[in-house]
Amino acid sequence: MHNQRKEHMKRQIDWKALAACISFHVFVFFIIHALTPANSFNVWYNQLDKPLFTPPSNFLFRTIFLMYFFSGIAFYFIWRAKENRFKHRQKALTYYYIIFVLISLWFIIFFNFKLLDLAVIVNIITWVLIIILFFLFKRVSKTASYLILPTLLWDT
Repeated sequence: MHNQRKEHMKRQIDWKALAACISFHVFVFFIIHALTPANSFNVWYNQLDKPLFTPPSNFLFRTIFLMYFFSGIAFYFIWRAKENRFKHRQKALTYYYIIFVLISLWFIIFFNFKLLDLAVIVNIITWVLIIILFFLFKRVSKTASYLILPTLLWDT
């Protein structure tokens, strides 16, 4: 029975829609990366006083890419959720859109404008919203809620 359920789940995935969700998120990532001056990563970021657990700048690109990639998958699972979860899905997506915009703006605020105080404020607001989002996602799709955890870890 477990194998039948697993096969049924595989057939339900709309691979084109999943690829579109991931592609959109990765596209946004590359746009933000393209808008960020190279010296922000190579010079300015490396000169900042950072906590010990902060990833090095060459690892930063990969980490952020994976965060956007997993967010695209999480978005797919919420977007394609069953109609009987419509109310929860709509609320989760509203929070998700807000967080997606805030995270994308954070990169521009932090790396382009170097407004560290404003970046911290945006970061705190985003962190609180991601925790709320985790529980909203969990009502709709446990898979999506776990896929959003890298974003919470990044924001921490």
